[in-house]
Amino acid sequence: TDTVNSDQNTLTPALLQTKKAMHFIMSNLQNKITINDIVAAVNVSSAHLSRNFKQITGKTIVEFINTTKCELAQSLLLSGLSVTEVSNRVGFNSYAHFIKIFKKLFTRNQSCIIMYSKGDCVAAQ
Repeated sequence: TDTVNSDQNTLTPALLQTKKAMHFIMSNLQNKITINDIVAAVNVSSAHLSRNFKQITGKTIVEFINTTKCELAQSLLLSGLSVTEVSNRVGFNSYAHFIKIFKKLFTRNQSCIIMYSKGDCVAAQ
């Protein structure tokens, strides 16, 4: 099976496109990333990229973007930055959307949880 860490000599076109897409995402976490942005960077159709990305990574492109952004956000929150600053740094244009996605991905069983206090969110260990 294909793995994202395969040797360059064994890269299938689908794996190469997925790696390019992942690199684009990782390089642009601070921005709002759309499927169209990724498709333009990788130069492949959206349907083709979406299908291959899901098959290779086990996640949709949007799931990968949100998970990656929220993992970065978790470390930024734990470093003491405010939730508003973190949501902006990881490319969420909407504070409410960031909170919704973050809460969905991080549960009480993980190292970082969201707690509400006076209408603001804070990270707690």
